[in-house]
Amino acid sequence: RGCPRTALEYCKLILSLEPDEDPLCMLLLIDHLTLRARNYEYLIRLFQEWEAHRNLSQLPNFAFSVPLAYFLLSQQTDLPEHERSSAREKASLLIQQALTMFPGVLLPLLESCSVRPDATVSSHRFFGPNAEIRLTAHTCVPQPHALRPAAQGPPFTPGHRALPGSPVCPSLGLC
Repeated sequence: RGCPRTALEYCKLILSLEPDEDPLCMLLLIDHLTLRARNYEYLIRLFQEWEAHRNLSQLPNFAFSVPLAYFLLSQQTDLPEHERSSAREKASLLIQQALTMFPGVLLPLLESCSVRPDATVSSHRFFGPNAEIRLTAHTCVPQPHALRPAAQGPPFTPGHRALPGSPVCPSLGLC
């Protein structure tokens, strides 16, 4: 029963040794351990204190764990109603931001809750089968203009096909 709490304390200790470098990537684990240990206030405080200089909201684990912590905090009956209401509102706002930043999580999240998405949602280009591939390609593949010096001119002339039989893409000439 005390294992999540012990693991959290070790994680906090390791993180405190080199918080700026975090060579063992404790920030990728601490949110999970905090939720398992039901120490929601600590996760929220860590997020609030570190967000400004570490951009924790850009990490998917924090983007989804912090709203969950606020929601679970809002379910605690020992808190005054105004604090519970405030926590619910904050959870709602943060989960909307998380889903905006990481839309690929929505369908698996709905599936795990046994909720069937609306046809409009499931057919949207953000959530289709190729959405994650497009996101990865856009994130990981450098844009052509970043790879070539400006003095070289366009990589292809208009109408040039990147591969024989490939369609012409007038803006880049690549597709």
